Amino acid sequence: MNIKSICDILVNGHADIAGHTVSSTDELQVLAATTSPSISAIVDDGEILQNVYRDDVKAIRKCLEAIADGDGSQRTTVRVGVSSDEWCFVEFTIYPPGKFGDESVSIFTGRNVTDQHFFNQRREVINRVLRHNLRNDMGTIIGYAQLAREQCDCESGSLLTKIETNAQSLFSLSENIRDINNRLNDSNYRFRRVKLRTIIENAVETYHAEYPETRFSVNVSDHVIAGSSLVGDAIEEVIENAIKHGGKSTEDLTISIATNENSDTDEIELLITDNGEGIPAGEVEAISEMTESQLKHGSSVGLWLVKWIADSVFATFEIRQRESQQGTAVVFGFMDADRMDEADEQELTELNQRKIIRSKLLDSGLSDIGTSTRG
Repeated sequence: MNIKSICDILVNGHADIAGHTVSSTDELQVLAATTSPSISAIVDDGEILQNVYRDDVKAIRKCLEAIADGDGSQRTTVRVGVSSDEWCFVEFTIYPPGKFGDESVSIFTGRNVTDQHFFNQRREVINRVLRHNLRNDMGTIIGYAQLAREQCDCESGSLLTKIETNAQSLFSLSENIRDINNRLNDSNYRFRRVKLRTIIENAVETYHAEYPETRFSVNVSDHVIAGSSLVGDAIEEVIENAIKHGGKSTEDLTISIATNENSDTDEIELLITDNGEGIPAGEVEAISEMTESQLKHGSSVGLWLVKWIADSVFATFEIRQRESQQGTAVVFGFMDADRMDEADEQELTELNQRKIIRSKLLDSGLSDIGTSTRG
């Protein structure tokens, strides 16, 4: 049986792509692939390694080196480009020569594991919040409760208020995580046409009523985007993050919201800026790399929720530290529903089947960090 036939069998069995390594160049030559649009886009020319995100290529190289050293089959997950700003996560398994009969080459398989990646990512973030944030807040609650017992006849009112505030924060956090995670995982989820101006005005009205001293500047047009009800949650989360974590008093804070039609991408851009102290670089970097680690993770779950919502509606999501002045700029790139065929709603529902992400992955030394994705 020739290598092509073996690869056909592997793809029909469990893989999305299969091929062999080219020992002279360390390339991965695809010989068989599924008809999935995302997979077809990354193997048009038969070679896949050139489409792997440059920071992940070394993972493939290490696998090939390990096999050459006789360490057996190797497995790694990397980001592979579908287009200039579209990516998918592919899990590669590379087998040593002779595994399937041919002693001259290594055969590899690849599976699109984008959905699995985002599921695991949400689990990591939620586990971190439960492990770190809740533990710290619970320590605060216990400490103030002990003081309340000792001082119940004088300052118990303020101490109990602090306890109640922390408890309510924990409750709201857990409820918010559970609600959005459930909605993101809802099997009945569908894209729909969303009036962007309406949800922006609703969000501004809500927060202006709660924080009347904060200045809002709104310049939005009547755009209709491909989205869901979760888009409103994302916008509210960005506004709340600026108000509560921006490092400025609410009377000194200005939040500007504007929309723009991007003629290069045919997208509707939503720009939300503030004049706060900016988002910590470590938190932005953790989200931009689309994973968490022990040494580098976000301090809050809020921006992760925004990222996941952007993922779910195939929107881009960028966090930019404003260079000319203090503050943060958050940029969404939504698909313009009016540019789609309004008579063909199937185009919206088919987006749910595209197992890719949209992301302008970080270039070393750049200050603007793209964190967009679609799982």
